[in-house]
Amino acid sequence: MNQTRPANQSSAYLKFIAERDQALETLYVRANEEINDLLRRAMSRALGVVSYYYAQIKGDDALTLQGRKLTAAIDWEIAAEFNLTARHMGLVVQELNAAAYALALVGEAEAIGRALKQPAKYEVPRGTAEAQAAEDAQGESVEGRVALELSRVRRAIMDAVELARVKQEPLDETLQRVKAALPKARTVKRPKRKLAKVSEANGEPGDPFSFGFVDDALWTKIVNAYVDAYVPKWRGPESVFDVEIEGLTEEWYGWQVEQYLANEFVSKVRSGQDAAAKQNGVADMQWIAVVDDKTDECCLWRDGLTSQEIEQELKSGKHKDDECDSIVPPAHFNCRCTMAPMLDVQLAGEEFEKPASNAQEFETWLNT
Repeated sequence: MNQTRPANQSSAYLKFIAERDQALETLYVRANEEINDLLRRAMSRALGVVSYYYAQIKGDDALTLQGRKLTAAIDWEIAAEFNLTARHMGLVVQELNAAAYALALVGEAEAIGRALKQPAKYEVPRGTAEAQAAEDAQGESVEGRVALELSRVRRAIMDAVELARVKQEPLDETLQRVKAALPKARTVKRPKRKLAKVSEANGEPGDPFSFGFVDDALWTKIVNAYVDAYVPKWRGPESVFDVEIEGLTEEWYGWQVEQYLANEFVSKVRSGQDAAAKQNGVADMQWIAVVDDKTDECCLWRDGLTSQEIEQELKSGKHKDDECDSIVPPAHFNCRCTMAPMLDVQLAGEEFEKPASNAQEFETWLNT
C-alpha cells in the first residue's frame, strides 16, 4: 500500500514553493501598479472632460437643451476613454492570469520533483495559459468584467455632473463633487524583494527536478515581468492622486477591479497547482486554510482534509448549509486557502523531508 504524505512536510518542497510564491507576488504587484496607472490616466482625463464642457454651461443654460447637450458630450467622451482603458486593463489582467497559471504549474512540478528527489513533468501547451486567462472563474470575459466596473464609475461621475447641473453649481464645486464620486484611494505597502534579480543569480548551476514544455514566449514574459519594475507613466492632480514612491507606498484605488484581479490571480494559481499535480499522477490534495477571525466556516472544516475526504464529507450530507461545493481551493470569492499535493513518500524514502541536493537556485531555475 502506498504511503502518502502532504508535500508541505518536505523542506525541499516548502523552500521552493516559498520562492515561487514570492515571484508570483512580484508579478501580481506589478500588474496592480500598471492597472492603477491606467486608472489614474482615465480619471485625470475624465476630470479634464468635465472641466472643459461644464465650463461652457453659463447660468440659466444649465437647465436648457444646450446644458443637456453639453452634459451628454461629457458622458460620450468619458465613455470613449473608459472603453479604451477597459481594453488596456483587460490585457493586463489576462497577461497576469496566463503568467500566474504557467508559473504555478511549472513551479509546482519542480517542487514535487524536489520533494520526491526524482524528475517530475509539466506540460503547458502553447495557448493553454492564454485561453485560461481570457475567461474568469465564472466563465465570463475578463475584458467585459473590467468594462462593467468602469461603466459603474462612469455612471457615478455622470450622476455627480447631472446633480451639479440641476443645482447650477459653479465649476469648482462640480469638480469637487465629481472627485468625491471617484474610487477612493488606499495605501498598499509594496513587499520587500527577498530574491535577487535573475541577472544577479550566482552559485553552482545545480540540476532541475522537472522537465517538460512551456511556450518560450510566455516564459520570457514571466521572467521580464519578474525582473523589471513597472515605471508609472501617468500622474493625475495631486488633490486626487497622491503618490509616494520614496516610502515604498503608493495610493492605490480600492475599487472592485482590484478585488477581482486578486480573486482571479489566486484562482489561476490554484488551477496551475492542480494541473501540475494531475500531470504527475497525484490524485489527492490537502486543503490548507489560513485560520483566523476572518476565515469562513466552509474553509475551517475543510482545513487539513484531502480532496477525497472533502468529497466524502459533502456527499454524506453533514454540511447541508455549506454554500461552497469546492474540493480544492478557492472555495469562494477572495478565498485565501491553498493546497498541498499528497505524495507517495516511498518514492523518496528517508530523503523525503530532507533538502534536495544539487538543486538549482530559484533564479537560475526561472531563467533556464
